Amino acid sequence: MNESENSISGVDFLNKIDAVLKDQNRTRKSLCEKLSILQGTMATWKTKNIMPPVDTIQRIANELMVSVDWLVSGDIDFELHDSQMREWSRMAVRQRIYTALGNKYKNKDNRFSENYINNEGLLKELHKYYFGGGYILYEELYNWAKGRCELDQKLFHKWAQNLNTTLQYIITGGEVLIPSTERYSKPFDKDLYDLALEFRNELYSLHCYSPERKILAKNMLNELMRLEHFEYVEKTKAKE
Repeated sequence: MNESENSISGVDFLNKIDAVLKDQNRTRKSLCEKLSILQGTMATWKTKNIMPPVDTIQRIANELMVSVDWLVSGDIDFELHDSQMREWSRMAVRQRIYTALGNKYKNKDNRFSENYINNEGLLKELHKYYFGGGYILYEELYNWAKGRCELDQKLFHKWAQNLNTTLQYIITGGEVLIPSTERYSKPFDKDLYDLALEFRNELYSLHCYSPERKILAKNMLNELMRLEHFEYVEKTKAKE
């Protein structure tokens, strides 16, 4: 690895390609044939420790369904940063998506057993049959879970709706609800979620405050709410 954390060598670049190809059960030869790249040319990136042209990197990223940023950065897979399966990790989100998928279709397909999530071959097949048609390819969702690419935020809301669950459950694991055709007593509030996205920088700053600053911010908000309530009461009295 180069000294800079944000740079990558030809060796590391090809190692990343090999890792993705292995996950997709593909070979360098198949990738080279698909992109009309000589195998010898690709091999020199590693033997001479050099990077290919920018347009070649872009073509490889598109074919492997990963982002260029991940492919040329020093970042490794997310799961290697953290050995624990935290509720907000990408791998955990992916697992909840398939849990909701299984809950929705378990009465239609007995392959949705309790072990299907750990069977990548079966999971890929179930994904193609039940989660295809305008959603997302299995390989792209897998790459996202590994931290190799980004996804459109709108997809998560679409998944929640079509899997008969809530966005809270998909994203955080909160409100664990069994998918059904019935409406939930606590449906997802999209307006509140959109508002949170609009002020996400401010919310993140607040989240990072020290305990003392959080208490101060809470007191200020409470005082603001008290004043707004007082103004509301005064205006109501004036109308009577």
